[in-house]
Amino acid sequence: MRILILPAFWISMMASAEWIPPKGIDPGDVLRQAVEDRNNGEYGLALDKHIWFLDHALEIDEAYFGVRLSYNLDEWALLGDKYPPAKLALVTKANLAKTEIEEGSGNVRDAFHDFSSINEYIDSTQDTIKLFEWLDRNAPDKASKVFNLAFPALIDAHEYVIIGKYIDVQKRLKQINKLYDTHLKYLNDPEMGAGMLEYSEQSYTYGIGSLVAVLVNLDRRDEAIEVVNASSGKVLNKEYESTINSALAGNPPPKWP
Repeated sequence: MRILILPAFWISMMASAEWIPPKGIDPGDVLRQAVEDRNNGEYGLALDKHIWFLDHALEIDEAYFGVRLSYNLDEWALLGDKYPPAKLALVTKANLAKTEIEEGSGNVRDAFHDFSSINEYIDSTQDTIKLFEWLDRNAPDKASKVFNLAFPALIDAHEYVIIGKYIDVQKRLKQINKLYDTHLKYLNDPEMGAGMLEYSEQSYTYGIGSLVAVLVNLDRRDEAIEVVNASSGKVLNKEYESTINSALAGNPPPKWP
């Protein structure tokens, strides 16, 4: 996808310029209102609120860290399907994050997280790879800090050589296991528990399968076998078994989620 670079002030011009957030507002309410506004055809107002949530939700409550770049972007992308300025605003936000990284201003990890997440919604994951390669050439210390954020795009494109430069097998294995254990804590949650077991198993399957496939393609099969053995017994279903067998043949699992 060819990205159009726009000045930052264009974002405010794309929005309705009618909505001003009241003091003490809950970011979750803003996001719910954005969805309602879209459903009611109030596209400019909806865009205002998605932009505000991206820019300010964490200033009020850091608990929205995950929602900010997942559900918020999900709904923003749906708005973009009906309202082109909303998609253009997403592109502009990605460009701003990229510029921040290239100029060395701000937090490189936060900016790369925004950039890579938005690229998933504007069909620009190749730009995530290009920016990571730029960091690899110009600031490898920063590339190391954002590697796990770039990993899904890199493995989806079979960029095994550059993955091999940065992957820490034991560290990644610990991260996969920690995430799985965290997911399991929500099994008894009345709102999240119903689908959490399936989600946690799919996440774990993707994580282990990806790691095994990378090691096989880097001619580090012995390490791949060690990962499989260390991970056996946690998830017991045919999908996991099939994914691991395929990974041992050098095939990474399908992109997830």
